Amino acid sequence: MPTSHNTVSTELRLEIRQAKNLPSVSMLGKPNPFCKVVLGEQTHTTKGSTNARAPSWNETFTLSLSSDSAKVIHINIMDPNYIKNNGIIAAGEFSIDKIIKDKSIDEWVDMRANNKAAGQIHIVGEVIVSNQPTTTPTPKVTQQKTSESEQHSPNKQTPQVYELNVKVLQAKDLHNAEMFGKQDPFCKVTIGDKTFQTRVHQDGGRNPKWDEAFVFRLPNPHLDQLTVQIEDSGMIANSIIGTCQLPVSIWTSGRAVEQWYPVNHGNKQRG
Repeated sequence: MPTSHNTVSTELRLEIRQAKNLPSVSMLGKPNPFCKVVLGEQTHTTKGSTNARAPSWNETFTLSLSSDSAKVIHINIMDPNYIKNNGIIAAGEFSIDKIIKDKSIDEWVDMRANNKAAGQIHIVGEVIVSNQPTTTPTPKVTQQKTSESEQHSPNKQTPQVYELNVKVLQAKDLHNAEMFGKQDPFCKVTIGDKTFQTRVHQDGGRNPKWDEAFVFRLPNPHLDQLTVQIEDSGMIANSIIGTCQLPVSIWTSGRAVEQWYPVNHGNKQRG
C-alpha cells in the first residue's frame, strides 16, 4: 500500500539589487558587468548592466536549501570584456546559516579583489519553508540477476560536460609576416589538448576573414583557457602572426558574447 507523508522544502528567494564603488578596471570594450550567484552546484546569472562601477540588476533567484547543501553563497561580479582574473571584477560571500536563523537578509555585502576592498553589493532575501504532502508507493521486491562484472565493478557517475561554441569571425590590423606580397592567414583555437583550425584566407593580408564555428566539450570550463594563434601559411613553414589567450570563465554566463580581443606579436599588441 502507498504511504503518505509531508516533505519539508526550504528555499531562499534572493534578490540581487545593485552594486556600488566597484574598482575601475580596463576593458576591451564597453562595460557589461553581470552578477553570478553560486551555492554548491546551483548557479544563477543576472543580465548585464551598462554601469561599470555602480551596476543595477534587480533580479530574483530561488536557491534550494537542503541539509546537505553548501553553507556559503559565493557572489562574483564579472564582465566578458575584462580578460584578467578570469573575468572577475570583484568577489564576495556570505553564510546561509545566519539567513536561515533570521529568516531574511537585507544588507550590503563587502566585495574584494586582489585582497583589497572592492565595493559592495546589495542583496535582499527571505527563507521560505513549506510542507508538501507526498505519496510514496510501496516498493516491489524482486530478484534481479547481475553479471559477475557488475557485482565487482564500482558505481560510476557520468561527469558533467559543458559545451563552448566558438565562432572565429575575422581579424584586423595584424602584424605582417610577409616580406613580399600579402600573407595568407589561418587561425588555430585550442583548449587543453583539443585544437581546431580555420581555412586559409588566401591574400587575407592584415585583415583576414574566416567566419567558422567550432564546439569544445569541457569538463571544467572555470579552469580552462582558450588560446588563439594566427599563422601565415607558407610553402615550407608557417609563420606566427600573433596570439591571444583568454580564460574560458568569461563566457560561462550562458549568454552569447561578440567581442574583439587583442592579438599580440611578441610583447606588443598587433591587431
